[in-house]
Formats: sequence, structure tokens, C-alpha cells
Amino acid sequence: MASEKGDEQAKSKRTRRRLSLAALSCLTLAGCLIAMTGPGCSSKGSSKQASAAPKPQAPADPWVLATLDPSDPTPAYLSNGLVGLRIGRNGFGWYGEGGDTGFLLADEYESEGEEKILPVDNPLNFGITVEGKNVGPAPGQPYRQQLDMRVGLLTTAYRTKAGVEVSVETALHPTLRMAATRVTLKNLKGLAGSILLSLTSKGVSEAARDPLNALWRLGPSGTQCWVGQSLSGSSQVEPMFVRAGTRVNFSEAEKEVVYELTASVAASQRYPGLMSARGYGIRLADGWGAPTPPLGFEEVRAAAAAHWQEAWTTDIVIDGPVDDQQAVRSFLFYLRSSLSPNAPLAPGPFGLSNAAYNGHAFWDADVWVFPALAWVDPEAAAQVAAQRASMALQARANFLSKRSWGAAFRSRAEKPVPRSLSPLQYPWESSASGLEVSPTETKQQHHITGTVAFGLALAGALGIAEPQEVDQIIAGARDFYLWRAEEQGSECEIRSVVSPDEFHTGDNDLYTNLVAQWCVNGGSWEAPPGSPKFKLPRDDKGFLTYDGDPLRSYKQAAAVLAIFPLQYPGAEAEARTMLERFEDKITPNGPAMSESVHATIWARLGEGDRAYEAWQKSWRRFTGNPLLLFSEKPRTPKTYFLTGAGGCLQTVVHGFLGIRIDSQRDPKASWSAPIKMNKWISARPHLPSAWRSVEFKGLRLLGRRYDLVATHEGISVQEVK
Repeated sequence: MASEKGDEQAKSKRTRRRLSLAALSCLTLAGCLIAMTGPGCSSKGSSKQASAAPKPQAPADPWVLATLDPSDPTPAYLSNGLVGLRIGRNGFGWYGEGGDTGFLLADEYESEGEEKILPVDNPLNFGITVEGKNVGPAPGQPYRQQLDMRVGLLTTAYRTKAGVEVSVETALHPTLRMAATRVTLKNLKGLAGSILLSLTSKGVSEAARDPLNALWRLGPSGTQCWVGQSLSGSSQVEPMFVRAGTRVNFSEAEKEVVYELTASVAASQRYPGLMSARGYGIRLADGWGAPTPPLGFEEVRAAAAAHWQEAWTTDIVIDGPVDDQQAVRSFLFYLRSSLSPNAPLAPGPFGLSNAAYNGHAFWDADVWVFPALAWVDPEAAAQVAAQRASMALQARANFLSKRSWGAAFRSRAEKPVPRSLSPLQYPWESSASGLEVSPTETKQQHHITGTVAFGLALAGALGIAEPQEVDQIIAGARDFYLWRAEEQGSECEIRSVVSPDEFHTGDNDLYTNLVAQWCVNGGSWEAPPGSPKFKLPRDDKGFLTYDGDPLRSYKQAAAVLAIFPLQYPGAEAEARTMLERFEDKITPNGPAMSESVHATIWARLGEGDRAYEAWQKSWRRFTGNPLLLFSEKPRTPKTYFLTGAGGCLQTVVHGFLGIRIDSQRDPKASWSAPIKMNKWISARPHLPSAWRSVEFKGLRLLGRRYDLVATHEGISVQEVK
């Protein structure tokens, strides 16, 4: 993973109207009110006793993620790949610390410098008061927040101390930059109240002076946002502009008051401006930068429901523990919702859930996210391949500029580049325009260029990338490694690189040298006559991670990546030895991907139950947050970590179902078929004993859909007409 920088940005200087601390600590949500007293909000007993008591848990459901704990600070997350929205425990728009606004746009990046993603004002940042008191969940009162993955609807329900029953529903339009929420207040008993919407950074546009239907400019760039509000169920409604945004006062409320808000955000001007400045010559469509008129809540909710109804025609159905089914569907839901065919960039490790790693792209997109989504939503997965392919010219410029080289091998600057070579160098930490912006020597993770080429080859085999583009990038990566390598006798060595382990900088990293070999071979493990041979580190027992490997501790899986995803035949032949050698040496608080890699390999070795044990570790330790939100590390609650979810989903597809792509047909496979670029797809399932069967419904492959049903006896595959 990338160096952990930029987790906290400078605190905003703007003053925002927030809910009181007491209200924030009890933000809550519910789909139906269940009489449940949360220990974290109980007014009885000491704080020590309360913290020691178990938190209330919602029973596992194959389609619904729920939390009964209003005190957990981790906000809910909704995205459509164009916007990312965080919702607090009270169901309203969430603000965090250090400038985290809980709202990100896929194209809102700095136009210079490191080109960091820029959080903008959360347009759902409103608060409600009744008789002067903030509306929020109360200790000892019913509370439930749930995400219905079937329709993409987040619902929060609770009862206040005054007995007001609150229901907050939130949905994102699947293809527009539009978020909508509906708040229903019951049992008001004629009380008066107000709703304050805080949008302060750029003020309201002079073009619209209706407080309930106004154009706003969200900071920091002034991207336009059209906000539509309505309130029903009160005999007196008084909307007004205030310094903090808008206020809607109501009085003589009836039994039920319904407040609706839809925020429609325009495409940002920053990304096209940035790319034009870099020489890409982007042409903007008519209406670019103007928001779509906001739809009503029901229209947005219905569009989301229709989208997810179609999306779930591709699903993975597990006949086994409901916890496992719920987890797999959560991976599918969050991954699908985090990428959009209309987004301009490959996702960062956290998508649009927060600004960690500054929204930059790493190998996570190529190795962990793309392969997980390619079978499920190839149109969204194509976003990764298309962006990598479009950055080939910048990769060439990166090499020529030498900014990606790293201090340890700048002495190579004197080595001439033969005219026959046209090296490409993809950045380890890619800015929006494809520049290397890593501030540390992690930029020496020179496996990234080969990793990008390897991922594009997979995309080409699945018909997601053009074969000619794939071949050109493999050739550019080949030229980079031929220039980068040093001949030592009969072998080539690559010195002074950062291993994927990230704890080590040294010579002849196994993964790096293997992707170099694959590229030099022209995208194959079969070496053409006369092809240079790269050194692969090993001792008398087998492969090492790198030269001089002490076999002690690793931040994350590194050497075993030769087995999966690279499928290097020499490593696959020694897979069991390698796992037993490296598996137990990963640092306990390392990133989430390692255990899923181990699980995938154990499954392919036919060790279904051993794979299942590793797979359970790969997600249970990282999803202790509400709504199964995935964190990067067990003791780091920042979510949502797409990389971890992608790895866990790949274990199900590439491990338990045994789906793989090879240059030749697997004679032992239960099912196989030819695909693009002279490749074969095959399946050889190895299910754990806890699962009776797995059905991959509607698997997407080359414009067709297939139903795969795997049991302990074998697999059946049928095309869906």
C-alpha cells in the first residue's frame, strides 16, 4: 500500500453550524423501531461498566446490513462512483475532523501540485430542532440504522427523549450526481421546530432567491449544487436564507411532518481544467458544470431501486452460513457502488469514502479491485483499464522526466536509452493526470509498471481492453525493465527496489523480477528464444522474497503473489512450501489483503477448509464497524477499504470457485472455454465444508451471462439467454 500520508488535512477555517456534541454522540438510524436499549447510550451504571458491556447486535440478514448502536462514530457510506456520501448515526450528513466533510466528487482534484482530491461541503449537512432541542437518538430509546442492499436505501429510525419518532431515508441516483433524503417526524403533538441546512462556503447564487429551491456553490472550487427542499404536514412553514445556509421553521405541526431534500451537484470544472493544462485537450459537453434539476425523493429512490434490481441479476449465492452470504453481498454492493463507467479516474484504495491517500491510484486498482469486478460489472471495471491505457503517454513522460526513478538508482541516469526502446514508467502513486507524486522512496516500487501491464492483459482477455493497446503497454513495460536491469553473467538483476512487502528496499525482489520477466517475454511465462532471464531469489528450500531475505516479518503478502495473482508455474509448483514458509510472518496489524491471498492459494491447492479459515480472517477482523464497513487494518477504523473487499471477493471467485485464466486449456478443469487474446477460462472448484454449494448467477463474460453452480461434486455452467 501507499505511505500513510494525508490521512488528516488541515482543519477548515470556515465556521460551520454543527449539531451539539451531545446530539452527534447519539446520531442514529433505523428501518423499523425495535425496543432495544443500547448499553453505549444507557444513563445507568458507570462508564466503565457501560464500556465493558456488549454492544447490541442486529441479527445477520443476507440482504440487509444493520446496526443498533447509535454511539459508534463510524459513518455510513453511500456512493455511485461519481459522488461519495457519509451519513452519521442520526441519519443526517456527516462531518468529520481535519477537514473531512463526508462528501467527495470523482472529479474534484487540485489543479496543481500533488493533485489531491478535495472534499467539498456536504449538501446533506442539516440539523433539526423541536422546541429548541436537537433531534437525535436518546439513551434507552429504540434505534436502528440499516442499509438495504437490494435497493440501495439507507434508513435510520429512532425515538427522541421527547418521544418524537424519527425516520430518515437516504438514496443516491445511480447515474447522476444526486443525493436525496426524506425525514419523517411523528408524534410531534403540535410542537414547533426548525430545519437548518448548512452550506456556507460560497453562498447562494444570485440567480435563485427561493430558499427551498436554490443554487449553491460548494467549496473549495465553487462547484454548483442545486438544492431542492420541501416540507409538508405543518400548517405554518417559514423558509428563509440565513448566514449559515437556509432555515425552515414550522409550527402547529400535525401528527406527521415530512421533510425532503435533494442535492444535485454539477460536474466539477477542476478535472477538465487540470487535464487541459497537462495537454490532454479535453472537450467539454454542452451544459458541463451545470447541475441537473433536482428530482423528488421518490424519483431518486425508484431510480436506485431499479438500478439495483438489474445489478443483482448478477449475484453470488452461498448455501451456507448467513454471515458469509451477508459478507459476500456487502463486498459486491460496496465495490459496485464505488465505480462508475462515467467517472474519469481509476479509484483510490478508499474510493470516494474519504480522502486517504489523497484519492490517488495505486496497484490496488489493477490487482485487487479490477479482477473482482470484471466478472460482475465489466462496464464499471473498464474504468480502471481505460484510465491506465489513457495514461500511456504520461507514463512515457514519467520515464523521461526521471521523477519516478527514486534516489537509490538515479546513478542509472547516465545509462543511455537505446533508440530501439520506448520505456513506459507508471507511477506507484498516480495523481489525477498520471504523475508520480509519492513523497517517499515508495516510488521505487517499480513492479507497478509490470502490474499495470498484467492487469491490462486480463482486461484484454475479457474483452474489456483493446488488444492493440494492451500489446503496446506490455512492450513499453518490457523496454522499461530491459533498461532498468543489470546483466550479471547469464541473468538480469533489478537492484534497489521497494518490495511489495514495503518493509524492504533491496535487490531482486521476486514479484518485481517476475512481472519484468513476464513483460520481457511479451506477456507470457513462455520465454521466446534469446529472451533475457531475470534472477529469481531462492535458497536451498525454495523461493525467497528478495535477495538476503531473513524470513522474519513482512508488512503484507509479497512472495506468494508469484502464485496468485501472477500464476507463475514455478511458484505454483511450490505453492504449499511457500505458504508454509511465509503465511505466518505477516505483521498482525498489516493491510487486509494478505489473508485473502493466502485463502485463494489454499483453495486452489484443494484445502477448502484451510482456505475458509484464512478467508474468515481476511474480513471478520476488518469489518467490526457498523454496516460491515471495511477498514484497511484491524486497529484502524478508517473505511471503506475497496482493496480488502476486492481481495475477499476474489477468494470466492478465484479460490473456492477456482476460476482462472491461462494461456492453455486446463485438462483437469471441470469447465473451460476459449476467450480473447488466445487465452482460456476454466473453473476447478474447491468448496469449504461449511458451504454446500455456491451459485454465481449471471457471471459476465464477453457480452454473455452464465450461471455457474459449484458443489462438492463438481460444477455446472449454463449460458443465460
